[in-house]
Amino acid sequence: DDLPVPAFGAKLMTLAPESDRGVELVRDLEASGWKALIGHTEAPLSVLESAFDAGARHLTHLFNAMTGLHHRDLGVAGWGMTRGGVTFDIIADGRHVAPAVLELAIRARGVEEVLLISDSVSPSGMGDGEYELWGKKLFVEEGTAKTHAGTISGSVITLLDAVNLCLSLGFTASDAALMSSANPARLLGIDLETGSIEVGKRADLVALRDGKAVLTVVGGRIVHEDL
Repeated sequence: DDLPVPAFGAKLMTLAPESDRGVELVRDLEASGWKALIGHTEAPLSVLESAFDAGARHLTHLFNAMTGLHHRDLGVAGWGMTRGGVTFDIIADGRHVAPAVLELAIRARGVEEVLLISDSVSPSGMGDGEYELWGKKLFVEEGTAKTHAGTISGSVITLLDAVNLCLSLGFTASDAALMSSANPARLLGIDLETGSIEVGKRADLVALRDGKAVLTVVGGRIVHEDL
């Protein structure tokens, strides 16, 4: 039988607000029921604040493809870690962002405002080797996806890997559940239906033991069991 259809949330678009009419686009997207996210950007603080006022309250993959924190310049990343009302997602593979910096960013913002993402690309789970992605060669070596020039290009982890990395950094299972489930559901606007264990919500569950998924339930139906 077909599995229950999961809830679908808001439509998302990441943009650089300093681009031509970028802040205006943020305002138009928000008025049209989309969520405008900030990313791939070198925007100064004044533009970030204008985008915030227009409705953009979330940063895409903190640190990556944006200006970082400098001791004489807060940068986009520093703004994301310190600006009240802003959330961010972060690639928790230990390669895009060093584990110590990952921990720093999460503790600075607070687990209630952080989303874990994998940024995984299609070779995920395929092991090391050479692949073609978007018409270009991609090389996976020791679990890191890179272009021929050596630039990191996406990851090959699962979200479970991201959760396990955070657990290894001292975050609790409840912290990891917030960052990998409840917080993403809230960003998508489906947190009243799914994302946490509550009466009346969809029974979409993953049970872990020793860092491995031993039970997966989708819409109340067991689809994987290794107890």
